[in-house]
Amino acid sequence: MIEIEKDVPVPQYAGYKNRKYPFQEMEVGDSILVEEKARQALSHWIMRSQTEKKFVTRKEGDKVRIWRFE
Repeated sequence: MIEIEKDVPVPQYAGYKNRKYPFQEMEVGDSILVEEKARQALSHWIMRSQTEKKFVTRKEGDKVRIWRFE
C-alpha cells in the first residue's frame, strides 16, 4: 500500500539547467552564432517563456546569428 503523507512542501522549481542555447542569459547587444535549428528553438523559447526580450536573426553562411536587441 502507498503511504499518504501530509504537509510535505513542494520544492521550488530550479528551472531547466541543461539549456543548449543561452537566450535567457543574453543581454542587449549580445549575439551567438549557431546552427539553423536554433532559430526554431528561439521561437519556441519566446512563446513558452512569454518574455519581453526581443531578438533578431540573420543568416551567416550555413549558420544563423541571433542578437538580443531589446
